[in-house]
Amino acid sequence: MISRDDVIKLAALARLSLPEEEIESCRRELSQIIDYFNAISELDTEGVLPLMTPTELEIHLREDRVQSGGLEDRDMNLSHTLERVGNLFKVPPFV
Repeated sequence: MISRDDVIKLAALARLSLPEEEIESCRRELSQIIDYFNAISELDTEGVLPLMTPTELEIHLREDRVQSGGLEDRDMNLSHTLERVGNLFKVPPFV
């Protein structure tokens, strides 16, 4: 069971200000969480491989191909913009 002082120390480390009336409920909830972890740690995981994700992933790769008409044709690409400054697109500022 987590002590009241442990809750206060954890709150300080997390930079949380806990009101006095919430300390006891946090103490109970954190104790339950630790109890769940203790129960999980007692499970037999012998022979179980670790997972990166809970589901199987399929990676669909495509062949890399160089295509003409891309960004290498600077003048053509800059002709499609409303405004330009030298060899650059001029866009509205954003914050």
